[in-house]
Amino acid sequence: MAVWSWLNERGCGVFLHISSLPRGHGIRCFGKLAYDFIEFLAVSGIKYWQVCPLNPTSLGDSPYKNPSDLAGNQYFIDLQSLVGEELLFPPDLCRPFSFPSIQPCTLY
Repeated sequence: MAVWSWLNERGCGVFLHISSLPRGHGIRCFGKLAYDFIEFLAVSGIKYWQVCPLNPTSLGDSPYKNPSDLAGNQYFIDLQSLVGEELLFPPDLCRPFSFPSIQPCTLY
């Protein structure tokens, strides 16, 4: 019965995928702003944060059609925290990215 004890208490929640949070480098991530959002939820009395799956996507960028259920999406890694742990250096973040022309249908 303890498994369902959360049903005895009312609470509000929000459905917001991690990719919807603001960030400076491309796709959103689990960075400082995500932690600030969690803090905001707690202060606001919001108990639940529901997200879409956080695994890598494949053809069509659907989180529900993925190559692995156990892997995390590498795009959600916070590059600033890697700089803080000296795994990356600030100049690494300033380099322009060069993406080749890719036809997504040929990848999968």
